[in-house]
Amino acid sequence: MSSGRWLLLFAVLIVTLFSLNCHAKTGHHHCHSSSCGNIPNIRHPFRLKSDPENCGYKDYELTCDHNGRLVLEFHSAKFYVLAINYNNKTIRLVDVGIQRGNCSSLPLYPLSDLNFTYNRRPYCVFPNFKAPKPQSQPSIAAILDCGKPVKSPLYNDATSSNCVKKINSSNSSVSRSPTTTKRYSYLLFGSLQVSNVADRCRIEEIVMTTFWLPPNKSKGNISFSDFHNQLAYGFELSWECGESPNW
Repeated sequence: MSSGRWLLLFAVLIVTLFSLNCHAKTGHHHCHSSSCGNIPNIRHPFRLKSDPENCGYKDYELTCDHNGRLVLEFHSAKFYVLAINYNNKTIRLVDVGIQRGNCSSLPLYPLSDLNFTYNRRPYCVFPNFKAPKPQSQPSIAAILDCGKPVKSPLYNDATSSNCVKKINSSNSSVSRSPTTTKRYSYLLFGSLQVSNVADRCRIEEIVMTTFWLPPNKSKGNISFSDFHNQLAYGFELSWECGESPNW
């Protein structure tokens, strides 16, 4: 082989190595992790809006608000990020309207498993969801307002709850005079169906939750305090949906 061809091959090799080195330096795996408030080590596939463009993916962009809370905007709604688990690839979220310790605070945005399509990114709920507690499962939590008492093992009576009374009194969409027929409030958990809504009942609030049974409790024996703790704990979604992308 002539010296000219050797020089040409050597030049091609140098250019190739240089190109690979540049790609490696600008690739996702060479980005520094970010942090926001009490959420450290925010890394691929996530990114903050302030991160370099080559870090993370736009579909997994998060915002650090002025209060130091990590926020995810999804389905035209806003959620605080409570935790990111890179081992099982889940992110735990809570509606920004929920205030821990304030039982009369309710979600600002309705959300259920119907908002998610199996195997569709960026987030999904798997049937074999690996929840953090032995009795956990992804489910729906709902508050129902009924015009008559309901006797069902699925219905948790919350009519006498002071928190529910505060919610009802501050609910401007329902105007009740002193002579108005008494209403009844109930809590429901689980994979709810339309058939679960009893006659003369309507859904006031519906939200996703990672449901877990408190010790010595059954689905039909949940207090409103238990219910609100479920909401404040949030719900978990997976970002590993369908076939793995070329990350």
